[in-house]
Amino acid sequence: MLKNTTVLFILIFITACSPIQKYSNLEQPINQILQADIGSIVLRIDKSEDLKNAFGKKDIWGGKVDLGHQLILFEGIKNDKVSLYVKNVTVKSNEDVFTRYMNNDRIHTSHNANIYANGNYGYINGSSTTTLQKAKPIKREVINNSNHLIELDFKKEKSFEYGGYIIEILKATPFNLTYIIK
Repeated sequence: MLKNTTVLFILIFITACSPIQKYSNLEQPINQILQADIGSIVLRIDKSEDLKNAFGKKDIWGGKVDLGHQLILFEGIKNDKVSLYVKNVTVKSNEDVFTRYMNNDRIHTSHNANIYANGNYGYINGSSTTTLQKAKPIKREVINNSNHLIELDFKKEKSFEYGGYIIEILKATPFNLTYIIK
């Protein structure tokens, strides 16, 4: 029993001391032929990082905080070029283990009583205090929301790099894009 408890304590200690990591998750599959109609998402990368614990390290429960996303939308063909709308959204948050797991209003009550008595008489004097502690609100704000247009001459350029991925255009019509992400 002591051995299991020691091992558990060591694992929790090691996990609680892990540094915060950032993550990028691609929503679309790679190395598969994909299609997008006008206004459809060609590529979406969600960004996140580990939720911080009381020591500023990685949360032992594996919680993540949203940091925003990057996406590319197919806009069609304009002037014989594939038109792609790029949107970058960066989110800033104060979220940590306290706002995520313990974000409830708390009611604190304390009681005090004084009792005095002798052989003939007695009295009780008391008081009670109740206080409400409001929870720390979670704040999220978009701090960077940049948008721009990419126009790609797909007859000359069949691929381009974005967010660490290569997007190769296989076929483009005014209303449809066939591509692969590598």
